[in-house]
Amino acid sequence: MNSRNFHTDTFSSGSDARGRIRKYQARQDKHRRNKHKQDDDFLSQEVDVKDYIISPDGYESIMFFIYFLTLPYLIGLTVIFFYVADGDFTKFQMVDFTTLFVVWMIGYEVIAAVLLFFIFLAFIRSFGRSAG
Repeated sequence: MNSRNFHTDTFSSGSDARGRIRKYQARQDKHRRNKHKQDDDFLSQEVDVKDYIISPDGYESIMFFIYFLTLPYLIGLTVIFFYVADGDFTKFQMVDFTTLFVVWMIGYEVIAAVLLFFIFLAFIRSFGRSAG
């Protein structure tokens, strides 16, 4: 009879161990789901600007500064050419460009609006990925 009690005690402790293992696995699965859900969060994504700048290794900051100065100015000139001068080069030559900063600001605002639009699209797409 003593061996029967030993067998019953072993069996009950074995089922307790299985229950604890199942609880542990359930907690781990819940933790993985929450971690995966956090990784998919739009605001927690990491963005590295170096991935979007064409430059030699080690010169990213210099190229970023050059892009920051030239791209908005060129975009501003393009907007003035097509919007103000209606694509006519003779009208474009008549525009006064003494205020270079104003042309740069026009281009900067156009670039900012386009970037905000693409950020908004990426935000909307993140909902589709998290739901699917």
